[in-house]
Amino acid sequence: NIILRQIDRAKLSLTDLSGPPRGKIAVGVTPTLNLILATQLVERCIRDYPSVSLSIVGGMSEDLMKWVESDRLDLAFSYNPSAVQGLVCEPLLIEDLCLISQGDGSAQAQSGNDLTASLEDAAALPLILPSRASGMRMLVEEAANARGLKIDILLEIDSVTATKELVIKGIGQGILPFGAVKREVGDGRIIARRFTDPTLSREMYLVYSAKRPT
Repeated sequence: NIILRQIDRAKLSLTDLSGPPRGKIAVGVTPTLNLILATQLVERCIRDYPSVSLSIVGGMSEDLMKWVESDRLDLAFSYNPSAVQGLVCEPLLIEDLCLISQGDGSAQAQSGNDLTASLEDAAALPLILPSRASGMRMLVEEAANARGLKIDILLEIDSVTATKELVIKGIGQGILPFGAVKREVGDGRIIARRFTDPTLSREMYLVYSAKRPT
C-alpha cells in the first residue's frame, strides 16, 4: 500500500500541478474526531476538491503519527505532538474535557460551559475511560496523581460511541470533549460538566511530514 502511494505521488509529480488539487489523500483521525469531524471533512472535500480521492483512517493519536512518518498517511489529527520526532505539528484548537453522565431525557440548550465539575467529583464516580495508551487517559491520571486522587476505573474501552452508549444506559460516567457529546446533550440523553478544578484540556494538531510534498 505504501509503495503504491509512492508510485501515485511520483506520477503526480510528472503532471501539471497548476490546476486544482487532485490525487489520493489519506487522513488519520482519532476516535473522538471521527465522530465530530469526518463527515464534515468528506462533505467539504467533495464540494471543494472533487478531483481528490479522500481516505479516512481511524486510530489512536500515537499510531496516526507513526503512520504519517511511515508514509501510510498524508495527514493526521493528533493530540500528542511528541509521540514521533521529525514531523510538522501545527496547533489547531484546544478542547475542554467534560465529565459526562446519564441525562434525564429532557432537551437541553447547554453550551458546554454551563455546568462544571472538579476532579474530586470525577474520582468519586465509577468511570468508563480509554486504555492507558490513550493520551486523554494519561492526562486524567496525571492530573489525579498531582492531587493525590485515585481514579475508580469501572471499564476501559477505546470507543467513543460505546462509551456514550454505556453512559446513556447509566452504567457509569465518562470523560470526553464536549463536541463528542453535543448531540446527546442537546436531546437530554447526556449531561456534560466542564472541568474547572482543575481545567482539563488538550490541544489538537494537524500533523504531516516535511519530507514529502504537501
